[in-house]
Amino acid sequence: KTPFKTLSKIFLGKVKTQSEVLSKVIEQLREDPKILIFDEIDKVINFTSLLNDLNFIYRKTMVPIIIITPKRNIIDRMPPDVRKTLFFNRLNLPSYNSKELRDILESRIIKIKIDLSKLDEGKKNYICAIASTQGSARILMSILVKCIQSNNFTQKYIEYLNEEMTKKDWLGFIQNINITERRFLYVLIGHCNYKEGVDFGVLQNKMKLSGGRISQLISTFERYSVVLSISENLGRRGGRRRVVKFISQETYNSIKKLEDVLF
Repeated sequence: KTPFKTLSKIFLGKVKTQSEVLSKVIEQLREDPKILIFDEIDKVINFTSLLNDLNFIYRKTMVPIIIITPKRNIIDRMPPDVRKTLFFNRLNLPSYNSKELRDILESRIIKIKIDLSKLDEGKKNYICAIASTQGSARILMSILVKCIQSNNFTQKYIEYLNEEMTKKDWLGFIQNINITERRFLYVLIGHCNYKEGVDFGVLQNKMKLSGGRISQLISTFERYSVVLSISENLGRRGGRRRVVKFISQETYNSIKKLEDVLF
């Protein structure tokens, strides 16, 4: 989980130092160029150091680099030089639908060598339906594992597990955004519900920020798929106004439950 161990896996020979592994990786990629793909890159200890190493490797080899992560704000956490050199384009992978999740579930169940007679077709469909609300295979498998461990496949227990994991995911998201972004969510959650949005002017007034900064924050959370903004025409007398809303009732409910940790 360190940059050294991560890069050592690219070069399979024996190396002892960080500089040595960098030299060997660069040498290998110059002789045999490949696309480097790092899955769950956020799990690496000293993430900044690894990004600086990748920046150095890219400058020397120009090989394409792909990183995969569930962290929505990963690009914002990168050192400025890395952002400018590697210039990552953000690509949001499509979520799994219920049918795809069911195929994943069945492929895993086949490999389990214990009695799963309690896991009937109805329970399988319900687990897939719950996981499909977020399109997450991770949630699907986490629910399955916890149900098997506790020998509890009731609908109530499945709902409880999903609620706890969703809460944990949103807590992680909130802990990884900066204080201004947290305050934006705090103001937004305090002045609207799912059906009614907040006027752009209200956000600007409450946060005491420029219109440009508020627009930037709205764009950030639209990119995170948390909010959406709508321009409304109020007629000749009212003119036009920009309204910000949460993208779904589930998103609103999840953030509302964590209101006390926002600000």
